[in-house]
Amino acid sequence: MIKKNIYKKYYNLLELRKTKKEKGVSLYLTVMVMSIFLFVIFSLSVILFYQLQETTRIGDSVVAFYASDSGIERALYDEKICLYTTADQCGDSCEKDNNEDGYCDGVSKDYEEEVTFSNGAKYKAKFNSGSSLNYFQSRGEFRETSRAIQISIP
Repeated sequence: MIKKNIYKKYYNLLELRKTKKEKGVSLYLTVMVMSIFLFVIFSLSVILFYQLQETTRIGDSVVAFYASDSGIERALYDEKICLYTTADQCGDSCEKDNNEDGYCDGVSKDYEEEVTFSNGAKYKAKFNSGSSLNYFQSRGEFRETSRAIQISIP
């Protein structure tokens, strides 16, 4: 009987230790699972944040492109106005009648136009003449994004 009691006490002591160890393992597993879960959530949040920033930049790029396009359109309009202006009415923005056809010869060599729109977008259009190629160049800007367009004219 004494032996039974000793075995019973020893067996109960082993069970108690085993239960405490299992409780520690479950706490460890819970902490590990929560850590992995939080890491995955944090990683997804970072990825989504950068994707949102990139989407905003793409929208800004479109606005900058259309601002640049507006600059080209304005420069072509000014070119057309100068080409159909009679030689006696050529102003500072138009090139004087060098080929003697009775009309101005287009925009002046130092043509430059800069406009800022109400949304903060702006463009800067200018005329560049080379030895064989004349072209308009326009640079549109919106926030931190800029886009440029260049067209050549005969």
